[in-house]
Amino acid sequence: FFQEEMVGWTHQDFLPINPRSKKVEEHDEYNVYEVLIDVLPNVEMWGVMLIPTDIEPGEKRSVVVLQHGRGGDPYKSLVETNTYYGISRRLAEKGFVVFSPFGNWTGETQFRWIDRIAKPSKKSLWTTVGRQHQQLIRWLSTLPFVDTDHIGIYGKSIGGQAASLIASMVPEYALSINCAYFNEGARKHTSVYFPTSFVFHVDSEMPMWNRGHTLEYAEMANMLIFPRPFMVEHGKKDGIAPHGWVEHEYAKVQEYYTENGMEERTVLDHHEGGHIINGIKSIPFLAKHLDWPAAID
Repeated sequence: FFQEEMVGWTHQDFLPINPRSKKVEEHDEYNVYEVLIDVLPNVEMWGVMLIPTDIEPGEKRSVVVLQHGRGGDPYKSLVETNTYYGISRRLAEKGFVVFSPFGNWTGETQFRWIDRIAKPSKKSLWTTVGRQHQQLIRWLSTLPFVDTDHIGIYGKSIGGQAASLIASMVPEYALSINCAYFNEGARKHTSVYFPTSFVFHVDSEMPMWNRGHTLEYAEMANMLIFPRPFMVEHGKKDGIAPHGWVEHEYAKVQEYYTENGMEERTVLDHHEGGHIINGIKSIPFLAKHLDWPAAID
């Protein structure tokens, strides 16, 4: 229902993956590659991949798919002086394989054309994004150093929204971390009192038909991601939503996981910062649930 009625889905067959890559950086602890794969006709996926240099022959490593926010690109998560605090490099230094894909939400009016064209055919911006991530999982599964049972998705801002939406569509993701976006979606879309409500902004791609009556962020976590681990990372000074909205929505997740004996699989890092990737609780969360204890200091 979520795929077909809310996101809109395309059932086109995948193209051959046809991966192309080039090394762009060398470091003692990891190397950085640009990667391009084919997905569907006229749809590709590109990203930046960090591969630790100490992987032994036959060894398999956990993978973190790190999704950037609006107006960004895969290199944003490598920069230490912005709101990502070099999270991709930090994860690679701890031994994770990291892939940061380009999210098709850069260019404001340009990317919104995709959603506007898609809507009359019962599709959305997320239609092709979901299929891109399916193809990404298929490609990662061909790499001999990837532990296919431990691939997680971690996103910031609209990338955090993507982490919830994509994990709801792609069950191969072992966990999801929604950073700097988890909130009460219906209020975010309709409030005439909160200044960053979508009532006052041009984010026409955000509403989903009948979502307030069906699947909000808590319902995605409880009905589509559960029993996989799920985490929320949100700053109390983040203008995306008042922290009360975040606490109210997350309480439903905490209650559901606890009632079903899975309380250790969900965490809220409600830190004192703003619209950032914090990493304080998320890296140990990844280490625990992606079975890579070496990442815990």
